[in-house]
Amino acid sequence: MWIEQLPNGKYRYCERFKNPHTGKVKKISLVSSKKNDKANMSVKLYEAYTATLGATSASSEVSFGELVDEWFSVYVQTVRKSTAINRRNVVDHIKSDLGHFLASKVDDIMMNQHLLRLSKSGRPYSYTNKRREVLKHIIKFGVKYGYYDNDFSEKLVVERINMPKENTYKYLEHDEIKSLVQQLEEMGKPEVANLSMFQMLTGVRIGEAVAIDYEQDIDLTSRTITINKSWSHMVNDFGPTKTGKDRVIHINDDTIALIKKQILISKTKKLRYKSISPDNTLLFTTRTGKPYSLLQFNRELSKVNIPGKRVTTHYFRHTFVTLAIEHGIPLHLIAHHVGHTDTKMIEKIYAHHSQKLDDSLRQSIERMTVNFI
Repeated sequence: MWIEQLPNGKYRYCERFKNPHTGKVKKISLVSSKKNDKANMSVKLYEAYTATLGATSASSEVSFGELVDEWFSVYVQTVRKSTAINRRNVVDHIKSDLGHFLASKVDDIMMNQHLLRLSKSGRPYSYTNKRREVLKHIIKFGVKYGYYDNDFSEKLVVERINMPKENTYKYLEHDEIKSLVQQLEEMGKPEVANLSMFQMLTGVRIGEAVAIDYEQDIDLTSRTITINKSWSHMVNDFGPTKTGKDRVIHINDDTIALIKKQILISKTKKLRYKSISPDNTLLFTTRTGKPYSLLQFNRELSKVNIPGKRVTTHYFRHTFVTLAIEHGIPLHLIAHHVGHTDTKMIEKIYAHHSQKLDDSLRQSIERMTVNFI
């Protein structure tokens, strides 16, 4: 604060304040007849400044791009590194289209137009819907910190065009499982076959599967595996699981036999390849001692011929869920086992599978004949 004496004998008390939203500095001044009134005038100056903030929305001078950056700087601290990297690309696209507008001007209509442009450009429904989810997060952040007066996130819509033609809940039938394993083994890819079977038997994510340490995480006596980390090929390092929580899963005789078989393969590889450290006790590794990456695994799976299906690692989690449903395991237990925070995805697979069973029942009944005479 500084004081300026005026020609009429009064005093002007001045202070500069930095706007927490825009970073811009604003000068506020008040006149008083008292020379030594700093304490009182300091309060009045602050009140006068805050009044100017109240009269003007926090977003009035902030671009939407700046708002997005502020949200993202907080968001990256709450998610896994690989998730943040994936979101960075989405954020850059949003900024390139809407970032130059004032945040106060970017409303639900403008955002919906942005989403419609994506749909019209041929982007899949799932892609555009993920964009909508990011925009909803930004809106809620803006409301929370004064950039928007009202939460209009629920007004964002994605037109139901460019929907996937094939079944979203991809899984393998029993005969397809046998065919996949047989083809991989005939290609000389026994470990890819083992990793595929391991996922189908346990339902774990690929990053979780290749992060399993057979000495520390597997307990064959109690027939359990502790899932406590995940490998990310994007950051080339281990990190927390997708939910950030550890879990213990149960395994059966087939899984135990597969684990023992794979441990023997892993130990043999350590003797054969000097690039693998003697201390490396990962269940699944490449010849360099690194965990298999998602890209590597899917590249090998793309060579398998299952008519009508382009098999990826995610088929295996859905296959596990389908098998668990067939065996009558409660949905909430399946969700916990595969590391889901709720049963939404499990319920969708259940509904699809139930329809399939109903169709099979209908066909069987239509084929039934009884000779009464």
